[in-house]
Amino acid sequence: MLDRPGLKLLFLLFAAFGVYLVGNQSVPLWDRDEPRFAQTSRQMLQSGDWVVPRLYDNVRTAKPPLIYWVQAASMELIGQEGPASVFAVRLPSSIAMILTLTVLAVVLRRHAGAGHAIWTVLILSTCALVVLAAKAGLTDSVLLLFVTIAQLCLYAAWRGHGSWSVTIVMAVSIALALLTKGPVAVGIQAMTLIGLGLLKWSLRWTDTLNYTRDQHSVRTTITSPVAKSIAGLLIVLAIGLPWVFLVEKRHPGFISTALNHEIKERAASGLEGHKGPPGYYLLSIWPTFLPWSLVLPLALVMGWKNRRDPRVRFALAAVAGPWVMFEIVQTKLPHYLLPCFPPLAFLAADAILRSLRRPVDHPNAADAAYVAGPMEDSAFGIAVLIWAGIAVLLGALPWAAAKWFRPLPWGTMWLVSLCAVAYGMTVVFSFRRRRPAAGLTAMGIGMLGLSLVLFGLYLPVAPFLQLSKEAGQVMRDHGVTGPKQVVMLDYKEPSLAFYQGGTIREGTALVASDKLLDSSPPWLVMTEQVYNARATDRARLEVVARFRGLDLSAGLRVIEVMVVKKKER
Repeated sequence: MLDRPGLKLLFLLFAAFGVYLVGNQSVPLWDRDEPRFAQTSRQMLQSGDWVVPRLYDNVRTAKPPLIYWVQAASMELIGQEGPASVFAVRLPSSIAMILTLTVLAVVLRRHAGAGHAIWTVLILSTCALVVLAAKAGLTDSVLLLFVTIAQLCLYAAWRGHGSWSVTIVMAVSIALALLTKGPVAVGIQAMTLIGLGLLKWSLRWTDTLNYTRDQHSVRTTITSPVAKSIAGLLIVLAIGLPWVFLVEKRHPGFISTALNHEIKERAASGLEGHKGPPGYYLLSIWPTFLPWSLVLPLALVMGWKNRRDPRVRFALAAVAGPWVMFEIVQTKLPHYLLPCFPPLAFLAADAILRSLRRPVDHPNAADAAYVAGPMEDSAFGIAVLIWAGIAVLLGALPWAAAKWFRPLPWGTMWLVSLCAVAYGMTVVFSFRRRRPAAGLTAMGIGMLGLSLVLFGLYLPVAPFLQLSKEAGQVMRDHGVTGPKQVVMLDYKEPSLAFYQGGTIREGTALVASDKLLDSSPPWLVMTEQVYNARATDRARLEVVARFRGLDLSAGLRVIEVMVVKKKER
């Protein structure tokens, strides 16, 4: 029978999993990458070729195959068409995220205590970036599972507990991470080790100055006998090499092209315009770690002060080392930093537990005596008010769409805003009543509630997010699902191909000229700008449907998309 901490963890896991699943079948596919993964996985399933990933007519070398395998398997079980297919594409991410949280809950409760386990799971499960990753059909959530397990094994080895079981689990996790997103997992572990070395040096330098040694100072070494190292390497090769051999046999040069793309090009240039300046993640961490950005400064400061604690020291290294690597790499996106979130959540949990006021001895046992923590001072109270203001502003964001779009789901927009106001006020009142633990708990649970409203009620009915879904449905209703029946002009959103059936292709011209119309398929999907560019050619086109909304793949531009067909001459 579960004890009280166990029940709390179980509640958190079930609540998070419910939020990660809700709305996944009805919220449209996002951006460029999610529909590309979805379409590649569906083509893998339909073709029966589980070795060489293909996107439309080309081999896709951008990622290894594991993400396509799990998405294709999910589609086979749930469905390849309609809302079921979208839910199936996202299901592996939701499952992987909840498995990551479960692993952390079990390991931390055993080795750090119930308090660290509960707070770490609460913080990590409710971070904005984690919620988004768990609900998106991308590699990040699956990669996080394997990286987290590998990092926990690295910690065990660093503490001198590198048993054969730890070696095997670590090797399997690294191999699966390599099959998910290439060499990034190895880089994360290497940079963590470098971080540990630098932190050890900082402690020695401090000891030299102060001539003291903290009671938490321990000697930690990585116990990696030759036999275990060789065995781990053989396990990694045994898992990864069969696919490498098969894909090279079927498509020579696949691995070299993929490595050049994933390492050289990604490190040296911003792929697809995803380039950021130094310090990119120092800025992006504040919105992506919401709502827990409030405790980030406290977590880092207290983590540094308590770095003699081996758990804290390893968490610091697991954040700082990979963070530096991601800053050096030129291709930058906010979700690339996700592997740093579990140790960062642990640091935040540790800081919270150290900061909550605690009872102290008092001469009169009937009197309550407490040591107030840093979360009860006036400066932190001001930070809470600023945080609450940001929460209210975020809840008002749906109303910004009223400037460009009609009709809108006014009822759900009011609900989102009211929930955001209630969320912010609950947290503020808890802190003002000097109940920081209750305020922080409300911060996490409220984030799950707000996410439930957003993904379950608002986003599925926001009309300006439905462009590809609606245009794809029009083409399916008219039977435009075969090859060479339709092209896209200007509006080149990959999700349109997924919703249409995967046979639409991108046109090479932006203007509907006579020459283009003569050689084009009978159907076209174009923006209003292209349609209006040649007024003399409109007589040859029949507008079947038109939709106004956001083009998510082109910098959130407001466009009008038209589904047209050529008239018979």
